[in-house]
Amino acid sequence: MNKVILAISIVFTLFAGCTNKPEEHEHEHNMESLAYTHYSGKSELFVEFKPLVVGTTSKFAAHFTILGDKFLPLSEGTVTIKLIVGGNILQQTAIEPVVPGIYRLALLPTVAGIGKLVFDITTKAFTDQNCNR
Repeated sequence: MNKVILAISIVFTLFAGCTNKPEEHEHEHNMESLAYTHYSGKSELFVEFKPLVVGTTSKFAAHFTILGDKFLPLSEGTVTIKLIVGGNILQQTAIEPVVPGIYRLALLPTVAGIGKLVFDITTKAFTDQNCNR
């Protein structure tokens, strides 16, 4: 009888251990999102993203508004994000917004250091650059 109880206890322990998910990168879940607003002569950029960490993909939600009399969302055109660290440039291009004004982009940093984020906008009507200076 004791052997049966011991065997059942071992089986339950093994199953309980199997239901636990492997521990994920804690730092990824504990980092607060960053949000910045920048203006150029032609556009407003409001961008949200997790801090940039070497070896971890950061996803960007970049909201673009065309400045002028009506302040319209950027509804067409491409946006290229560039991360410049020293002489290294990492970039990605989104060819259209997911909804008017909002472009989804992602970067996987490969080098550490103080960097600069640059957003290049190209439309039929104009080109623009919005960046942290």
